[in-house]
Amino acid sequence: MSTRSPDFTLAAGPTTASAGVLAAQGSPIIYHYDPAFLECFRKLGELVGQVYGTRNDIVLMQGEAVLGLEAAVAATVRPGMKVINLANGPYGKGMGYWLRGHGAEVAEVETGFREVPTPDMIEAAVLNNPDAELLTVVHVETPCGTVSPLKEIGEICRNNGIVSLVDAVASLGGVEVHPDEWSLDICVSAPQKCLGGPSGMSLLAISQAAWDLIAKNPDAPRDSFLSILDWKDKWLEGNKFPYTPSVSDVYGVTAACEEVLEEGVDTAVLRHSRAA
Repeated sequence: MSTRSPDFTLAAGPTTASAGVLAAQGSPIIYHYDPAFLECFRKLGELVGQVYGTRNDIVLMQGEAVLGLEAAVAATVRPGMKVINLANGPYGKGMGYWLRGHGAEVAEVETGFREVPTPDMIEAAVLNNPDAELLTVVHVETPCGTVSPLKEIGEICRNNGIVSLVDAVASLGGVEVHPDEWSLDICVSAPQKCLGGPSGMSLLAISQAAWDLIAKNPDAPRDSFLSILDWKDKWLEGNKFPYTPSVSDVYGVTAACEEVLEEGVDTAVLRHSRAA
């Protein structure tokens, strides 16, 4: 098996990690309740919040971003609940499968895979589904190369009392994402795309409006690998882990976030825009 790093990776991710990230991942593994690691995990939450530019709660789940996305759906969706899903690419269509699997009544806004739903189309969907409580959107569809109008989507959701769930896996660090300014209630991202980290974690930013919606769901997972509430109750409020995190992944993601913040998130976004 070759250990040679690729000279130039054109895939959407995992992207090439820097020497600093690789070195951090190679640090000695310690007990996850060692005070040094607890401090590292707390610090990573702060760093992820800075990368997002948000004051919302940060939940770090141990598992690739698919875990975070399905966990967000499982936490918010009640059987029979109306959800508007923007399905303009493979990942948007996939979101619909999760929503239906958890019992949602899904109203899909569909376009061709090389197009994005316009604000007018989304406004019309909201008007036609006044009982919708959640709207789901993939910010960047990597197979299609499309970017959805997230600022306008957040405004529409805010004005209509709808919670937004954003797949920001391929956009955070490469395209503008402003959860607070744009009223984005749940953002789910990952380290292995524009942040240049390892692929073992889900990075969630969750607003109070989203927590309120989750509180209305009697079927929101608890005592489960899919449980966002376990992380809220045990880590955010109790300084304990629901399960053992990967010490090495935490080190690597911390280094990746530090590098992005040292460069500056806006500068990183500009770099990706120029490269694209």
